[in-house]
Amino acid sequence: TDIDSRTMRAPLHEAELWGEMSCMNRAPRSATVIAERECYMLEMLRNVLDMLHNDPAYKKRMDEKYRTRVLEAQVRGLPIFKDMTDDEFQRLSESIDLVEFQSGATIFEEHEPSDSFYVIRSGLVKVLKNAWYVLRESEFDDDHWTALAQELTGQDEDSGRLQPLREHVWSAVSGEVRAILERAADGKPPATLDKQNVLAGLNDFIRNGNLHEALGKTARQVLEAAGADMGGQLKATIADFPKETENWSELEQRTFHRAFLEHVLPAGIPRRFDSSGPRRTMAYLGRGDVLGEIGVFHNTPRTATSVAYDHPDSGYHQRIPDARTGAVPSRVELLKISREKFQEFLKDASHVHARVQKLVEERKAQLEREGRSLGQSKGSIPQDREFDQLGLIQGQKLMLIHLDRCTRCNQCVEACVKAHDDGHTRLYLDGPRYGQYMVPVTCRQCLDPVCMIGCPVGSINRGSNGEIQIRDWCIGCRMCAEQCPYGSIQMSELANPVELSAAEKTLLGGAELKPVSERAVVCDMCSSLPHQDPSCVYACPHDAAMRVNAQDFFLEPLVFSE
Repeated sequence: TDIDSRTMRAPLHEAELWGEMSCMNRAPRSATVIAERECYMLEMLRNVLDMLHNDPAYKKRMDEKYRTRVLEAQVRGLPIFKDMTDDEFQRLSESIDLVEFQSGATIFEEHEPSDSFYVIRSGLVKVLKNAWYVLRESEFDDDHWTALAQELTGQDEDSGRLQPLREHVWSAVSGEVRAILERAADGKPPATLDKQNVLAGLNDFIRNGNLHEALGKTARQVLEAAGADMGGQLKATIADFPKETENWSELEQRTFHRAFLEHVLPAGIPRRFDSSGPRRTMAYLGRGDVLGEIGVFHNTPRTATSVAYDHPDSGYHQRIPDARTGAVPSRVELLKISREKFQEFLKDASHVHARVQKLVEERKAQLEREGRSLGQSKGSIPQDREFDQLGLIQGQKLMLIHLDRCTRCNQCVEACVKAHDDGHTRLYLDGPRYGQYMVPVTCRQCLDPVCMIGCPVGSINRGSNGEIQIRDWCIGCRMCAEQCPYGSIQMSELANPVELSAAEKTLLGGAELKPVSERAVVCDMCSSLPHQDPSCVYACPHDAAMRVNAQDFFLEPLVFSE
């Protein structure tokens, strides 16, 4: 709703829905709501919204509410749009599409045409360099085209041993592509349009192939079916992928499909893995950040790959969706503005054009400096796979133990127990090591708290300081504990299991009743205490225990040499 800038108030009336945005985004409330007179309200828990989100009609209605309640404030809050007139905003808003990507999905890939740019509504986006896998015409020469046609049509010397694997590719492309390749195998070079059609068919295989179903459900079965002894690069490519192929992200699937093509078509497919540099994480972007604007403004191809960032499977739990609501671990929601509509808008908004140009030039200069100075950087984004696998970037209050200072006195755990009336610790001095730190098992106050998704009674939410809270009507279903990727939520037995009274059982009739014998326990960052500071950190006598914002702690700005 529109807030009056003078009074900082606004009315809500009969039949209006409110509170849904913070509920869906798992964020703290953005305003205080007070009943001016006696009201009768219907209260829905988050799991209802999770379920309704899958209904197209409801999602359309919610998107319309987002446009009327949130969109203008979010767009005008961006530096490049802050001076827009009302008429200019109205024109721009008509060009904005609301889109979403499930965890692990590729938003766009390096070298693709820049057809649009995005503003993040919710979620986390990871930006990668050298993470492109689609085939480009500039990679091919005449020898590649001839060899590709002969290999796929079975006219090369390796046809006998590789043809069963090539059949997966041959059957995936269209009849038109097959006809082009058959003519090329007979010595007729394909025309430019024919080359584009062949690449489109092969790139569709890279993007949308389902080889994990055809070759096996596990990485081991895939390698056995592909003849790993003949493809060392194929084996190295998937060495760090999840064991179960159904858990591969979209980018991992694309990576495998490109490596598979290079394996079974060694002369026809250019060696992307030999010519490109190592994959590099350039940035993590969150709510309100803009991505893809450089290519749109200059009408150039994408300079990096962007993916919807998900929590990794860190080994504590295999997260599962809620079978009742169909809730998924997480998603990224974006505002999408097409290149054509945006450039048309800029023609009549010169002040916005100048601001966008300045932003783009600053961003380009920064990227060029980083590209030149990678070997001289200090404190830049960690590039080791372990950093990603541990999900450290998610922690807004990540707990770390400095192992060189820690004397194992256990005072941090004892302080945690004393800080809570139930006598249960929320901190366990066990966990993975990262550099000189241990990452103990305790809540890290994630940017995207997937533990909150799917609770059947809505007992888990964020408190006023952003901490995770579990309310006393928890029924002990274990869903939040299973969804947490880091094992931070524990189940504790109740000394006196909750039973219903005889009168309550009578009211419920013949319904099956199950006593609540345990409840979930999670660190609330000591927000219930007067000082609201984590007791574990305060009690450490050697300054070994610390709570940090991972983005500030690990992603320090680059320092360039003169």
